[in-house]
Amino acid sequence: MLVTGSLGGGGAERVLAWLAGRLDASGERVILVTFSDARSDVYPVPTSVTRVGFNLLEDTTGVVSAVTGNAQRIRRLRGAIREYEPRCVLAFLTTANVTCLLACAGTDVPVFVAERNYPPQESLPRVWRWLRVRTYRYAAGVVAQTRRTGDWLEKHAGAVDVSVIANPTVHPVPITQPVVPPRGVIAPDRSVILAAGRLVHAKGFDRLLEAFAAVATSLEGWDLVVLGEGDCRSQLESEVARLGLEARVHFPGRAGNVAEWYAHADLFVMSSRHEGYPNVLVEAMASGLPAIAMNCETGPAELIRNNVNGMLTPTDDVGALSEALLTLAHDPDRRTALGAAACEVRDSGSPDRVFARWQALLDVSGRAK
Repeated sequence: MLVTGSLGGGGAERVLAWLAGRLDASGERVILVTFSDARSDVYPVPTSVTRVGFNLLEDTTGVVSAVTGNAQRIRRLRGAIREYEPRCVLAFLTTANVTCLLACAGTDVPVFVAERNYPPQESLPRVWRWLRVRTYRYAAGVVAQTRRTGDWLEKHAGAVDVSVIANPTVHPVPITQPVVPPRGVIAPDRSVILAAGRLVHAKGFDRLLEAFAAVATSLEGWDLVVLGEGDCRSQLESEVARLGLEARVHFPGRAGNVAEWYAHADLFVMSSRHEGYPNVLVEAMASGLPAIAMNCETGPAELIRNNVNGMLTPTDDVGALSEALLTLAHDPDRRTALGAAACEVRDSGSPDRVFARWQALLDVSGRAK
């Protein structure tokens, strides 16, 4: 049984849907449970996967409703475990992890939990941080995406059996809806700097706008495209207007054909303040895009060897990001060399290798069907 809040978008949700498909293809019986209604799914799973949606992910308005909502999720999940009798449960994301551990308390069902962010930089209510410390010690295994996150979980969250499993490098990225053709957004004669992710503060797109604005007059043939949706859209659009860059910066929304955008772009930029594991950076590199990343605490430095297969700039140095944009935009030969070297991530993060690690962790392949 695989459990998370929803399949409504996001890197963690995409990986869980991928894992459900791989387990199903290997001959396992797979039940995928979300606290949201399944009708909100963005990422598809095979029809042979049993899909269960609780429709219990509504926003809470106070302490009482929060407690009541969480109690309902625990009760429903415990009922699903009794009904389907899974050999093991794997949960993704902190709140789902804690909920699963509470729901399985007193049973003999082993629960594996996957932490998908770097906890010190995650915005998580205090009660969930408190519950994480008191429940993770009972997990059959805890999965982190980076060694730094794994070390933190061992030291601060009581995690005992920690594994580090990075996300698979899926290339090419499958096409889903909505499809947003690049030619409908960018004129054919324009070069493209591409960024992608949720339009939230953590992704640092405000810093990217500042960096691009500083060199825009020197990059007359270039436009900036930011794919994604989120709460900061209006704020970012207002900043574009303030900078006078309405004709040069584009927010097409979420694009299910991101692979087409990787193929169309000339340069990829990641400006995140923090990351759990930078899926879009991996995807862009696997597509052969030269990439620049601000070196936030976890993720970029584990993928990019500076000036070998990409460029790293200091975490909070917008000026350095501007300079890197200018450097690569004016040097097509260097872009070609960095992009060619970036493709190596296809091998290091191959889906077969990553799936084999999940199989070994869950001990699925060696169990009687």
